[in-house]
Amino acid sequence: MLKNWLTTTGRGRSKKVAEQEAASLALRKLQVVH
Repeated sequence: MLKNWLTTTGRGRSKKVAEQEAASLALRKLQVVH
């Protein structure tokens, strides 16, 4: 999973955007769990 994410980050996508998406995904997962 992490490898996939890193590959996507390297392909025409800014690292900051990818980080923001990852953060929002993590937040969503946390909200679902709670």
